[in-house]
Amino acid sequence: IAIIQYPYVFSVETSELLFDATGAAQATIPVFCSGTFSYSSGSDNWLTVTQSNDGLSVSVTDNPYMEDRTTSIVVYSKNNTSLMKTIPIRQKAFVFTADAEQLHYKAISSTSQTITISCSSGWDITSHEDWISCSPEHLETGAFDQSMTISVKDNNTLEERHGTILLKSRIGGHEKAISVLQNPYIFTVDTDEIQFDAENAESVFVHV
Repeated sequence: IAIIQYPYVFSVETSELLFDATGAAQATIPVFCSGTFSYSSGSDNWLTVTQSNDGLSVSVTDNPYMEDRTTSIVVYSKNNTSLMKTIPIRQKAFVFTADAEQLHYKAISSTSQTITISCSSGWDITSHEDWISCSPEHLETGAFDQSMTISVKDNNTLEERHGTILLKSRIGGHEKAISVLQNPYIFTVDTDEIQFDAENAESVFVHV
């Protein structure tokens, strides 16, 4: 009588998990095990692991920091603890960038300028001078390469004026400042005094 006993099966095919910084979808780790299995993970409070008969479900909270964060999960057989698999987990860093930090405008009839903002969450413009206009002034959800158009009113003063557009991310409270410079209005007359002869006086050109 031939007797065949199949080998013990322990298989975890997931090699690593990568999550976006915000709004990351839940991930699953399928586990194939002839007996029972369990897992261990660090004390990271941004990671939640739920075990079922078929494997593990892994979710993360939003990452408010501008650096990756990492941890790992060890899955092992309870019938043979030498059978184990370590799964590295990485969550991407929070992103908040603008492709320009300073804008320069003419005094009169300036053309609007556009900058590109990338942010892992929604953001708001919290302040700017009243001669500066921005569109849009906020974004509800995170987006990369989002265009924002900035325009200025005419500067009718003889002074250069400086302004700041301050943006703040809705997750993490990160701030980004965009400087705005506008040239002064120019009005010069190069002649202080004009003298004419009593008779047959010629015209004089005045540069303005």
